[in-house]
Amino acid sequence: MELLSFDKLVHAGLFFVLCVLFFLLAFKRQQAKSFLLFYTVAGIVYGISLEYMQARWFSSRSFDYFDMLANAIGCGIALGINKWLYRKQLTWAT
Repeated sequence: MELLSFDKLVHAGLFFVLCVLFFLLAFKRQQAKSFLLFYTVAGIVYGISLEYMQARWFSSRSFDYFDMLANAIGCGIALGINKWLYRKQLTWAT
């Protein structure tokens, strides 16, 4: 399946790191937990917009729904792990 390819793992990994960095920013700024969802959605919207830009502005790139899905999965995993760590009191963010 294309969703389990190395490329999709890279997409998920990069967006996981992006969201973790967003969460660390929220922690540093002492923002409320609601900002974690905001930053997760921002990461997903950013991933979607990148795919649309690739389709419209770059001739050597193409639009891929699975890339968007992998980006969203990476953001979702980051949020899920952060929530799990928060319950364990080992959180990255607030």
